[in-house]
Amino acid sequence: MTGISTSVTLFVDMPDQTTQGGTTLPPTADPNANKKDSSLSIILVIIAFIILAIGAVVVYLGNSKTPSTTSTPKALKAKVAIYGPLTGSNADYGVELRNGSILAIRDINAAGKLDLTWVERDEKSDNDLAKKYAQELVDDKEVLGVVGPVTSGSMLAAGSIFQDNTLPIISPSATNPKISTLGDYIFRVVPTDDLQGKELASLAYTDLKLKRSATLVDIDSNSQAYSQGLADVINTEFTRLGGTVAIKDTYKKGDKDFAKQVGAIKKDGKIDVIFIPGYSDEAAYLSQELQKEGLTIQVIGGDGVGEGVTNGKVIQLGGKTVEGLIATTVFDPNNPDSKVQSFIKTYKANFGKTPSWVAVLSYDAMQVLGSAILNASSQTRASVKDAIEKASSFQGIGRTITFDKNGDVSTPFLKLAIKNGSYEILK
Repeated sequence: MTGISTSVTLFVDMPDQTTQGGTTLPPTADPNANKKDSSLSIILVIIAFIILAIGAVVVYLGNSKTPSTTSTPKALKAKVAIYGPLTGSNADYGVELRNGSILAIRDINAAGKLDLTWVERDEKSDNDLAKKYAQELVDDKEVLGVVGPVTSGSMLAAGSIFQDNTLPIISPSATNPKISTLGDYIFRVVPTDDLQGKELASLAYTDLKLKRSATLVDIDSNSQAYSQGLADVINTEFTRLGGTVAIKDTYKKGDKDFAKQVGAIKKDGKIDVIFIPGYSDEAAYLSQELQKEGLTIQVIGGDGVGEGVTNGKVIQLGGKTVEGLIATTVFDPNNPDSKVQSFIKTYKANFGKTPSWVAVLSYDAMQVLGSAILNASSQTRASVKDAIEKASSFQGIGRTITFDKNGDVSTPFLKLAIKNGSYEILK
């Protein structure tokens, strides 16, 4: 309580002094003066007490709080999980998963209707760890939903555990077409490789008039499910359109020497397009080897390569050798949309760099999960799953999200090409 001091100043008229002949004279004596003074003093004391009493009432009323007739509802408490390769060979993507998810949780909690807490599980893109931590999460009955993993391999390895134990999971980036068949508790906010592969094959054959291809697949245990799945769609569609898949070769994530693969391509002599459905570093090293051998052949990658184009890693590693390389993405940091630019500004302020598309889609995935928890008919996993299924035209960062019957989205991929040390979106 804040005290209020009340001071009372009493102004009393005293009998005037008079002067005669310049000499000050005392007032004329009054036989009743003492009685008058006494009565006046009593009156002044009474007045002072009245003023003080009024002041005390004002202080009391000013500091008392009237109970509100309306109460602010408490935020609904819920627990979620972030599940991905926070360390290991795919840690770059796992960290983006965590960063985007945590920003979403912060924004959800700031809105005041939900109070989300979260746990993290680092499955390192290792199939055995993916299964182990999936089981831990389904055993934690407080967890109502999961965002992750980032790779198709981990989702294919552990998806059945989430499905069988009815724990909804939303992946920001696992694209293998087989994920669509895992069950109704499995969702993703990234389009599938069925769509991506067909778009890449059509781009090469129909738009660029390229007819003879080589496809290089990453057979690393952490990457093969994604790389082989995308390669299969590309090759099937390219052949259907009339193209020839002349070479199917392999490499492993982390390889820097592509002399063997390029040697076979050079020996063929007619290859005009190389599909590399893998990740960014290897696309750069492949381009370096092509230049070394004096070959000018169109290189086309998927979203794993596109991630490295938009964040600058492919250009940093490949320099001028990657000029003209084409890849896909689902997020363009140069998009002038105000929501996109606001997110980028916030992400940079928190993490010191531009977000990748994995970070953006992780943010979207967590927002979808938070909205489902808030709108579910009850705080059960089954109700949350039902609410995710009903998500329609959910406004994400620069795109709209609607799930089909398989828990997939059909947002189109963007195609981008490296030009003059940067990249541009192909129309």
